[in-house]
Amino acid sequence: MIFVPNVETILGEFGIREQNNRKKFMRMKEFIRKCMDSYYEAEEDIEQEEESANSMEDSAIKYTLVERATTKRNIFNKVEKWVDDAALFVFGFLMYKICKEIKELNKEEGERPEDEIWITSFGSLKINRLTRSKNR
Repeated sequence: MIFVPNVETILGEFGIREQNNRKKFMRMKEFIRKCMDSYYEAEEDIEQEEESANSMEDSAIKYTLVERATTKRNIFNKVEKWVDDAALFVFGFLMYKICKEIKELNKEEGERPEDEIWITSFGSLKINRLTRSKNR
């Protein structure tokens, strides 16, 4: 299974549409990819834009940089929430279904169920262990 956020929907919430401004749309689409690939690089990107905006003398340019940094921060927060929601689905629903199926197979075939199930993702190659309860 591969979970991918709907980029058009996320950007559309902030008024960024491909037909209105293709260059901005593509730049922000690439930023979403950066959010998914490297959380810390995306956060650094936002912080650099905020610092650039704060150091700018020209008020028109400063406003543009602040606006772009704010938009990126909002998109970053939206993508972060999407990742959390996807993780909740995977761990909550899918693992429940997998464990339930293993339990049913155990009843039918009489074999001992798995002691652990390991879960990982490309976003974070940490292994998350799911162990079965001793009293079940």
